[in-house]
Amino acid sequence: VIKLVNRQTGTTVWSVQTKTEIHSIAFSKDGAMLAAGGLDGSVRVWTVAAGSRPVRKLEKGTLTGHSACVNSVAFSPDSKSVASGSGDIHSNDNSVRIWEVAT
Repeated sequence: VIKLVNRQTGTTVWSVQTKTEIHSIAFSKDGAMLAAGGLDGSVRVWTVAAGSRPVRKLEKGTLTGHSACVNSVAFSPDSKSVASGSGDIHSNDNSVRIWEVAT
């Protein structure tokens, strides 16, 4: 589960249930989108302001292509793309991918 909590009130203002263990998260510069890298090698992107709906341009909001855990995600300064990094000493992936996510 990924939750965004209001620090002043302690109430959850947004949450989403994930199907994989999450290893990295990043917000877009304007705070409107959240990207998460998972143990299953996928990157998921949500429009935070709209609840837990995936970004419409993406197939179910999931980006697949890595063959190992995604250890890092980052938005570009203009929030039109996400970079993801995967791999470790036990992986054959060890790659960085750039994904277009602009809506």
